[in-house]
Formats: sequence, C-alpha cells, structure tokens
Amino acid sequence: MSLKNEISINRWNKFSYIFISVVNFSLFTLIFKLFDSSLIGLYVLLLSAFVLGANLDLGFGVSTVKHIAEATEKKNFQFITEYFYTYLISFFILSVFILSLQFAYYYFFLRTRLSYPVEISDHIFLILSFNFVFSFVYNFFKCFLEGMAKYIFIAKVLIVSHILLFVFSTIFVIIYKDIFVFLYVQLAISIFIFVALIVNIYRYQILNSRRKFFNFKLIKDNIKYGAKIQISFAIGNSLDYIIKFIVSSFLSLSFVAIYESAKKVITFINGFIYSSQKVIIVKLSHLNILNKISEAIHTDIKNYTELSLKYIILFFGILNPSILVFLYFWFGNLDSSTTFLLLALPQTLICLMIAMYNVIIIEGRGSFIIVIQIINVLSTTVLLYMSTKLTGSYLGLIGYFIAIVINSIIIVFYFYKHFNFNFQHFFKDIGFFQIISLQFFLLIQIILLHFNINFIVVVTVSQIVFIIAYYKILLEFLYIIFDRINQLILK
Repeated sequence: MSLKNEISINRWNKFSYIFISVVNFSLFTLIFKLFDSSLIGLYVLLLSAFVLGANLDLGFGVSTVKHIAEATEKKNFQFITEYFYTYLISFFILSVFILSLQFAYYYFFLRTRLSYPVEISDHIFLILSFNFVFSFVYNFFKCFLEGMAKYIFIAKVLIVSHILLFVFSTIFVIIYKDIFVFLYVQLAISIFIFVALIVNIYRYQILNSRRKFFNFKLIKDNIKYGAKIQISFAIGNSLDYIIKFIVSSFLSLSFVAIYESAKKVITFINGFIYSSQKVIIVKLSHLNILNKISEAIHTDIKNYTELSLKYIILFFGILNPSILVFLYFWFGNLDSSTTFLLLALPQTLICLMIAMYNVIIIEGRGSFIIVIQIINVLSTTVLLYMSTKLTGSYLGLIGYFIAIVINSIIIVFYFYKHFNFNFQHFFKDIGFFQIISLQFFLLIQIILLHFNINFIVVVTVSQIVFIIAYYKILLEFLYIIFDRINQLILK
C-alpha cells in the first residue's frame, strides 16, 4: 500500500467517523429531549444487549480482515471466493443462533426485571431483533471489503446511509413523536447498507464464478485463530452492558440515559483515534506473512502511538473543559460531565495502546487478551456494584481505570518479553509523561466536581491549566488546521 493511498484512506476513515458520530449524537439528543428519560434508558439497555450479542461471532469478523488482506496480497482469488461464500452462510446461521440466545435471555430473565410496561419493551426488542440480523451480516461484508482495503467505498456508503438516517429520523420523529418510528427508520437503513455492500462485492471479478463454495475447513482454521480473540472481545464488550444493568438495577433507567450521553462522547473520541490508524491492521497482516511484524514496533507502532497521544491530549485535555460545559448545559445535569471524566481516565491508556493491541490481535494471542479483559470486567463490576449498592454512587467506575492501568503494564511486559521492547526509550520518545500529568488533572477535576465545587470555576481553571501544560500540542494542531485552510484557499 502506497503512502499516498494510506493517507487518503486515513482521511476518509476519520471524516466518515466524525460525520457518523455527529449524526448518531444528534439523533440521540433528539430522542433524549423528546421522550421520557426512562424510555431512553430502556432503549439503550436493550440495544446494549444486542451490541454484546454482535460480539459473539467466534472471531470471524476480526480474522476476515486478516485472511482476506493476506489472500489479496498473494492474489489468491480462489481462497477469497471460497471464504466469502462459506462465511456468508456461516454469518447468517450464527446471527439466528445468537438471536435465539437473545430471546431466551430477554424473555426469561431481563423482561421481568424492567420497571417499564412489557408491551413497549417487547415492541422495542422485536424491532431491534430484525435490525440485528441485517447489521450482523453486513458487518461481515464490511470486514471482507476492509481486507481488500476498500475503506473509501465503505466510508462513502456509511456517510450516505447516515445522511438518510438523519433526514428521515428527524422528519418522522418530530412529526409523529413516536420512538418506534425512529427504530423502524434504523431498520430500513440497516437493510440499505446490507444491499449496498453485497452489490459492491459482487461487482468484483473474483466472485463471478458460478460455483458456490462452502469449505468447512476454513471455519475450523478460523476458529483456531479467532475464537479466543473474539471471546476476549465479548468479555470486554460485556462491560458496557454490565455497567448499564447495574446502574438500572440500583440507580434508575433514567441514569442509564445520562451514562449513555457521556459515553457517546467517549465513543466518538475513541473511534476517531482508532479510525485514524485503522489501516495498520492490513499493514500488520502483510508483515505477519513475512514474519517481519517486529520491524513495525519502532516504526509504524511508534508513529501511530505518538499520534494517539497527541489526540488524547487534544480531546481529554485541551478540549476537556469545552466538552464538560457542553454536556452540562446540553443535557442539563452535572452527572453527564462527571461520568465523562470517569470514563476519560481509562480511555487515556486505551487509546494510547491501540497500535500495540493490534499487534497482539494479528498474532492471534487470544488467551493473553482474555486474561486482560477478565481483569477489566471483574475489577470494574465489583467496585461499581459496591458503590451503587452501598452508597448509591456511580464513582465505582474508577475501577475501570485501575483495571486498565494493570492491563497496560501487562501489555508492555508482553512486548518486552516477545520483541525485546525497550519501553523506557519508547515512552520517553513519545512523551508519555504528558499522559500521566493528564490523568492527574482528570482526577483533580473528578474530586472537585464530586464535592460540588462551583462548576464554572472548575472548567475555567482547568482550561487555563491545560493550555499552559499542553501549549506545544495545541500549537501543532493549530498549525495543521491553518495549513489545511491555506491549501484549500490556494486551490
């Protein structure tokens, strides 16, 4: 992959992610303001259960990008064709199986514990079920095209689909003021994405064979590579649902909506940073074929980690006060701002370790990742459960940060052991001390807001401190912005 193509892909990934996130946040805000917060909390809780189910794909999604990237590099079109038809059938069967588990969980456990009319929750669950099948299968199409480095096409499809989602949702929701209308529009958009992606896949000559392939050996080999990795993803992603379930049980469904409002911003930041280096998975897959993945540690991995650090400082530091003010006044409560800070703490390390984490994934170290995710889930769950049950507080989310600190140390030790990784020079070169200082500032903010220190005073002082502490990174981003503007003017 040429440097020019890589830059173009990264730009499209970032732009599409920003656009999609803005649309999703705008729509969440729309329904948050139009409907009862308990109803929004119910919707968010049920949706989170389906998101968790989407991660039970046995690692096929992750491994698809890797295997198709490797096959494309080797021009092994026979393998690509076999792989596509095998997993097209497999993903559909798997979606039905996962949906069956979801039905059992909902009707025999969750349904009786919801403090909301069952007729409404049943209707929401039914629509989300149909949406799940289409979105689960089109995610395979997405991974397949990503393996072929068709990131730009995917970005265009997602941008168009979210324009349609925003326009029709806004019009119909405002006219009918019915959350079910919003859910039906979402379902229609999922069908649109499904059709757009599969039509594009069939345009490629490599799939023009009339023979339909189903190779069970591909599934068997893939499970060996991806099952442990996917189990680790499922464990890690279960944390979001566990948090919402605990909060809804001991606080309220309304607070689930508040938590989600802060998490939307966190998810945007995390996804933006990830999208800026998404192409590294394909690059690492190519290096893995040649057994040269260790060569990327002090080149691509270092460069992308340094890029992550700058974005972390920008979003969680320099823009931190602006985000807090926005959450406070937009959603009308302080809890959204405090929750953002609690979630920002672990994200400073999660975002920093993205490139290193991708190395472990490409190498297929599933058992190692499972251990990491178990630490995440157990420590966060225990501390949050204790804080909500005993004190009615959500400050137990600090357990998530503690878990991520432990896991980051484990990952660094893994690199030290397997790649003779000089972590002292690595972190010194990228300026890791700035992350430590940022975490200290975030903790101070949490403490001040928890003890009801004047909100405006806290954000004003924070803004001054962040500008002074990170002025070099601020100037660097300002230079990039003005340079881009100047280029556009010259064109």
